[in-house]
Amino acid sequence: MIESYKTMKQRILDAINVIHDDWYFNCIEATEAFEISLRTLQRQFNEVSSKSTRSFINKALTNVQEQAIFDYIKHLNQINMSARSCMIMRAANWLIRSEQRVVESLWVERFLKRNSQYYRWKQKSLTYDKKNSQNVTTFNDHFYKYKRAMKDCDILNVNVWNMNETDF
Repeated sequence: MIESYKTMKQRILDAINVIHDDWYFNCIEATEAFEISLRTLQRQFNEVSSKSTRSFINKALTNVQEQAIFDYIKHLNQINMSARSCMIMRAANWLIRSEQRVVESLWVERFLKRNSQYYRWKQKSLTYDKKNSQNVTTFNDHFYKYKRAMKDCDILNVNVWNMNETDF
């Protein structure tokens, strides 16, 4: 396929050179002589870039705004918080709030597809103990019981050691 693309490109360039050199040779005659489509030759002759190489015209965000979304996702990742689709959508809508436009959930899907370095995976659900340990009242209750146990058993702070249980 790469070879056919190269040969097609060479035939187009040869046709354009012939059209430039010979005033009586038009695009229709060139398409028949070099076996290429008229529309392709016209686009190349008028120096219109192909769809695969030109940038998107109707992007919802500018490059700077997209970079802000990338930074937002990176920041969320650094604080161990997963970026959900609704969070990305809200951040994008906040960036374009002055333009009276909004992006929707399909935009997030296309955004993630365009930027393959970001992908989705299903998270493991938290166990009840882990989820409950993140509750402030549970956390405070634990340390209240801990201090009370230290006081009841006459344990001094100098006798308390913090050990990593994984390195035994």
